[in-house]
Amino acid sequence: MAIRLGLCLILLSCAAQIAFAAPSLPSDVQVQVEAAISPRDISTGELLARIERIKLRLSDLPSPTRRRVLASEAEALIESASFDAARISIAELMSAAEAARDEADQIRAQVLRARIAYLRNDVPGQLEASRLAVALASSLKRPALSSLARQSLGLALFKQHHNEEAIGVLDLALREARAVKDPVLEASSYRAMALLNIGLYDNRRALQYIHEAQRLLRPQKQEWLLTSLLGIEAIVGGDAADGGESLPLLIQAYRKAQKLGLSVLEQYSLINLSDWFLIHKQWPLAIEHARRGLELQMPQVDAVAVGLLRLNMGQALFASGQSKEGVASLLKSAEILRPLEQQNYLLMALAQLAHSYEQLGQDREALAVMKEYRTVQETQMRLQRVAQVAELQEKFDSDRRQREISRLQLENRVAASEAEHHRLWSSFFATLAVLLIIAGGAGVAIFRRVRRANHDLAAANARLAFLAERDSLTGLFNRRAMHAWLETLPPASQDKPLGLALLDIDFFKSINDRFGHEVGDEVLVEVARRLGGLLREGDRLARWGGEEFLIALPGMAARGMEAFVERVLTRVGGENFRVGDASLRVTVSVGFCPFPAGDGAAVGSWDSYFTLIDQAMYHAKGKGRSGACGVFGFGAPWDEIRPVCIRDFSAAIHDGLIDVRHWQGVHADPAQVVAIGAHPPAA
Repeated sequence: MAIRLGLCLILLSCAAQIAFAAPSLPSDVQVQVEAAISPRDISTGELLARIERIKLRLSDLPSPTRRRVLASEAEALIESASFDAARISIAELMSAAEAARDEADQIRAQVLRARIAYLRNDVPGQLEASRLAVALASSLKRPALSSLARQSLGLALFKQHHNEEAIGVLDLALREARAVKDPVLEASSYRAMALLNIGLYDNRRALQYIHEAQRLLRPQKQEWLLTSLLGIEAIVGGDAADGGESLPLLIQAYRKAQKLGLSVLEQYSLINLSDWFLIHKQWPLAIEHARRGLELQMPQVDAVAVGLLRLNMGQALFASGQSKEGVASLLKSAEILRPLEQQNYLLMALAQLAHSYEQLGQDREALAVMKEYRTVQETQMRLQRVAQVAELQEKFDSDRRQREISRLQLENRVAASEAEHHRLWSSFFATLAVLLIIAGGAGVAIFRRVRRANHDLAAANARLAFLAERDSLTGLFNRRAMHAWLETLPPASQDKPLGLALLDIDFFKSINDRFGHEVGDEVLVEVARRLGGLLREGDRLARWGGEEFLIALPGMAARGMEAFVERVLTRVGGENFRVGDASLRVTVSVGFCPFPAGDGAAVGSWDSYFTLIDQAMYHAKGKGRSGACGVFGFGAPWDEIRPVCIRDFSAAIHDGLIDVRHWQGVHADPAQVVAIGAHPPAA
């Protein structure tokens, strides 16, 4: 059985207290409120009862305290699996935060939304909410909030197999948590790193992170988070050792979750316990714990949990001689898991169902199930190969560049040493020549050798600098170099405008899936070449990440931006890409804005500005791709409309808060964007 290893990732959002800084509380009443809602060593039911009493006088409290109460209520409702009620509290929190223009509480609301999305197995929803939270936190320069948002974002990226990016995001989250010296936040970051390492099959390191988190939390009375860590530790312990060693921890985690009203964790603890008893062939106990999990009646939790409980119960029932009931439960499990993304769990259900039919002599049914198993398995293996190839290519490129940088650094040290050696000898001989009034070829030879050594050193340094700031595939500036360069630009003004355009290749995943990553790489290189041909001296083009490119156009105002974007759409999409024997129609979606926009209202720093064009680019994709969306003005001061623009760009347009214009490029039909006369490689 491999259920337990997968389940630990689902435990991510269980009992993780949001790191809210307490508002200023001048009155005794507010101090009492904070004392009432802060503890996490009481049950969710007790906390919700306290909050209900407080809400009777909620209108008498200052706005920051009211928002604090709403956030705590949402958190407790999430942990007790009351997601619909939690959404109402989050909506009230967001509305109050927007009215107060409190972006910190808006970030917290987005993080809470991301947690619900994760528990509902809604990875796109979690990615969207997490990215919004990260964007807001980065612009505020609040590392505590940024760390909280990045924890959710990193694990969502990992679920989508973006391993390298996930590692980088979670590493940054941990560093930010350490910087603010908040033990609860740091422990939460350690837990996220533990979950990541379990997914990477590094249980030893995962245990180290878990133990460090537990060490930080014990003095803090953070029982919700400690209970979550206990459940994860039990799973890792079971995989690392005999399996029996984890049973006491599994039982302890279940009882604590039950006592604290952590319903989601309670249900998954029952799944893990039923799985443990299955492994040890204790059928009655496996059936009992699976039935308890199903009796919890939590329809709002994602279907994966119910599917796994049905799977465990079906196996135990069949093994105990209740074959009819066992097959019925396995069929129900497959029915629940079939439409979900958790294909590994579906394969387990199908394999067990086929085995049960075979044991019963129902060969026709067993054959039909095995055919479905093969189809699902082949699809899963293909997707895993694509993800592994992409990750290996990413790692290979990174390693190759790092080796080249290391080699050049070594050459630099040698060359610098040689240059210094020759400089000293040159100085010595020059002095000697003056003293002895000697002129000859030896002095000239030494001077030439020094000059050549210095030239070689300068060339090596130039090569090192190039590798450090360039994308290894396209040769364009990388994200870090572009970011650093943008930070050096003076503030944009009407006299010195700045144009930024963010481009994303349409249907790029389809190109990779159908024709392979080598073709995808060639497309990236060709897009970079075509875009580079449109730049003026002083413009900058960078590969921003994946299939995204960022163009910076100093001195370009609104009218120039319109013409430039039209040229981009035509240049990229106007002529097919020839890649081997394939002819591909490749298009891009663009979000852009002249800075400052409209009547000169300032957006703020360029990274705030980037958030705006990122939303515009996705809006262009929503209009059918192969097009552009430009922002040219604001209907109100940017500080007022920014939260709305970030949260719901379409609503901001509809309400007249921003002035946008659209352009449609060539080949706008999505069915024709990819592949004309092209054939995918043989499997």
